[in-house]
Amino acid sequence: MAKSPEMEHPVKAFGWAARDTTGILSPFKFSRRATGEYDVQLKVLYCGICHSDLHNAKNDWGLTPYPVVPGHEISGVVTEVGSKVKKFKVGDKVGVGCVVESCRQCDQCNKDLENYCSKLVLTYAATDTDGTPTYGGYSDIMVVNEHFVLHWPENLPLDAGAPLLCAGITTYSPLRHYGLDKPGLHIGIVGLGGLGHVGVKFAKAFGSKVTVISTSINKKKEAIEKLGADAFLISRDEEEMRGAVGTFDGIIDTVSAVHSLSPLLSLLKPDGKLITVGAPEKPLEVPIFPDLITGRKMVAGSMIGGWKETQEMLDFAAKHNILPDVEIVTMDYVNTAMERLVKSDVKYRFGDECDRLRRFGKHIYRRRRLEVEGGGTLPQESNCRSGDPQQATAPLLLAATIHSHVAPNNSTIRHAVAVYAGIRHWRATTVVCGATSCWRRLEENDNSILAFRVSEFLKFGDGGLLCNFENCIRSPPISIDMKEVSHAILEIA
Repeated sequence: MAKSPEMEHPVKAFGWAARDTTGILSPFKFSRRATGEYDVQLKVLYCGICHSDLHNAKNDWGLTPYPVVPGHEISGVVTEVGSKVKKFKVGDKVGVGCVVESCRQCDQCNKDLENYCSKLVLTYAATDTDGTPTYGGYSDIMVVNEHFVLHWPENLPLDAGAPLLCAGITTYSPLRHYGLDKPGLHIGIVGLGGLGHVGVKFAKAFGSKVTVISTSINKKKEAIEKLGADAFLISRDEEEMRGAVGTFDGIIDTVSAVHSLSPLLSLLKPDGKLITVGAPEKPLEVPIFPDLITGRKMVAGSMIGGWKETQEMLDFAAKHNILPDVEIVTMDYVNTAMERLVKSDVKYRFGDECDRLRRFGKHIYRRRRLEVEGGGTLPQESNCRSGDPQQATAPLLLAATIHSHVAPNNSTIRHAVAVYAGIRHWRATTVVCGATSCWRRLEENDNSILAFRVSEFLKFGDGGLLCNFENCIRSPPISIDMKEVSHAILEIA
């Protein structure tokens, strides 16, 4: 049985966790172990948003222990080292990937393939060797045994480089292991998403002729002009596919959706290799005859890489200036990023700026938009459910002022504040909170709003406490002078 981390671990940490199969992430306080003699503690600066994070948050694979803090594409800076740590010092730039422990005694571990150890411990959604759950990189700090910490190349950006720790090694490893890293080979990359676009860059760096295989013609220009692919093959075009039969030495299939392998096998030369690295939710059929055996072809899989190979990959990427194409977002945008990931609305990877977990900037609400004299008028939002602004008390206005701009790019939070004006009857004990951790559902005249009790969050007198809720974004609470509400110059830092 897993132990409670709060009982076992003394180091307080802050992150974002999913608590159920909705997959919605919200701020979460938890504990990490103290830095042991062989441990490295690091401040997390960036963490990539991987498609497997989405699957785990929603428990798509049926393996998620809640609450789960995702994230296994982690970059940061060392803040503390154990007494017997030899490879790192405070201030070093480092990375942490998908694995944080293994038995280190089996054949796989002795071959530097810890990722295939039967006792491996994943960075999150797993049970550590002390029986406590592992929490990932959507957090402010990590404590990891030095064996699984990676040296960060000096010329590799910490932000754009973070997704290499999953997307990078997932495509680099099969190219290397299966001998598909030789100059002059014809390599196919199936799918042009977070994995595929990095695979194109690695294959080109190895000197291969690279063809992107995709269902979408819209990606052709991007693949060739920006990523450097030599050709583009539309898998739905039967004529194009027939013209490419028997021309590939190897294919890396990055697609996670259920699809047929037969058309891909037909593209291979004799002795060609089809390597799958995606993780479809349902099994794929392998057509043995005639596709497989008549050409002595191979269908194989690959999963991330061991520490040594991952370090090799980082160094290779730095040497050849290989970086994922990323969009950097702040942690309070993570749920929107997840939604966009489902829709493939990102080129090609998100990176969370974890250094801003508690830093949401400041906003000045001008007097002309907010006037408070014991009570006041709530500013009308563009997506408000009501045609006219409604009267609200000073505490409600203060909450609206703060939280309508905690996450200016988060439409859910903006809407949560906007519904103030659409609520017909307010109870004195409720306010809307834009801090995701404080969301509580409350039905009010058929308007489902995100709210919770003042006693848990906002206490006002002549002054007040902001974020007195135990899982809120501020710890400890900050004081607000009610006399300054009319100015509403609020900084949340």
